[in-house]
Amino acid sequence: MNLLDIADPRSREIIEAVAGFQKNSQDVDVDEKFYLDQNFQTFLFVDGVLRHAPTVAGLTFSKTTAEFSLEKNRPLVTTKLHREIMNDVYELNVGKNTEINEAVRILRVSSTGELSSPTLVVRVGKFSKLTLIEETVLLDQGNVAVAETHLYIEDGARVEHVHIESAQGDSKTQGSTFAHVSRDALYRNFVFHLSGALTHRSLDLHINGSGAHGDSQILYLLNAKEKSVVDTVIHHYTPDSTSAQLAKGILDGESRGSFTGRIHIHKDAQRVNSSQLNKNLLLSRKAQVFSEPQLEIFADDVKCSHGSTTGQLSPEEIFYFEARGIPHDRARNILALGFGMQIVTHIESVETKEYLSALIKDVLKTKFNLGGIA
Repeated sequence: MNLLDIADPRSREIIEAVAGFQKNSQDVDVDEKFYLDQNFQTFLFVDGVLRHAPTVAGLTFSKTTAEFSLEKNRPLVTTKLHREIMNDVYELNVGKNTEINEAVRILRVSSTGELSSPTLVVRVGKFSKLTLIEETVLLDQGNVAVAETHLYIEDGARVEHVHIESAQGDSKTQGSTFAHVSRDALYRNFVFHLSGALTHRSLDLHINGSGAHGDSQILYLLNAKEKSVVDTVIHHYTPDSTSAQLAKGILDGESRGSFTGRIHIHKDAQRVNSSQLNKNLLLSRKAQVFSEPQLEIFADDVKCSHGSTTGQLSPEEIFYFEARGIPHDRARNILALGFGMQIVTHIESVETKEYLSALIKDVLKTKFNLGGIA
């Protein structure tokens, strides 16, 4: 089957990137110590090889051949693409009644012009707690990564799941997350697109039990001719569950962003409370964003809302700062930083919040040429 024949327009570019991929054999030195010098328990992959694996009490991490369920997941064309080129599958397992105190990071660095397709299966037992960071770093070698993560979160568990995407030059990333959340469990998904010629992220969030809550929070920072595609679906199958989604973008240059988010309330999911909002800040008249928030409601006793806003920095707001002695450029910095950092403030893990705050401040200072960010 030719995947291009069945692909929607948003998926075509990543499929074409895989189909036309040519390996770049130029080696780039990777300073592993630099990537490990963070306040995390880091499992480090370099060009697909596990180079560092810490011992974390209550957690196991290993290569697996076990099958994982695709039931209920959308038949995405990117999933078909992933299956055709899939590399090793690793499983992270947290037993029941276990609290992992330090954030666990799965860091994948591609340096030699690789086509990679990693798969991660995460199982979190009843009444356990985990902060998981998946960070992808593609160096400027024309790398392409197509990844999948499958999470199974049992009753009463709490999981904070953070994706960080940094791709240099012409490198491209695509990632799909499929999360299944059981009764009284909490799952919070964060996505940060910091750089990349193309960053494509999809989320299928299945809320399967009463009392369960699911979060989806996204920030994409685009400049030049970068593209970001976000495609999410949140399913509510059972009564008395909640969810919230907030996606924000800062776009400059000739960049293009696309957000499609759908909340699907199934027939028996009464008394669901769900919200969705997409907000975009355009710093250039040539930047474009496409926003499609959607609701599909098949129950009659629910509370749901959705919305989308796109605009530029307000001259009145900038004048407010200037009238108080704050220079124009500094005023733009403060407003842009405040707009983007709202997503970061929702992260519970202190070390993760501090790490991302530093990354985003650096991106706004350098990539957007705003300067002056403390």
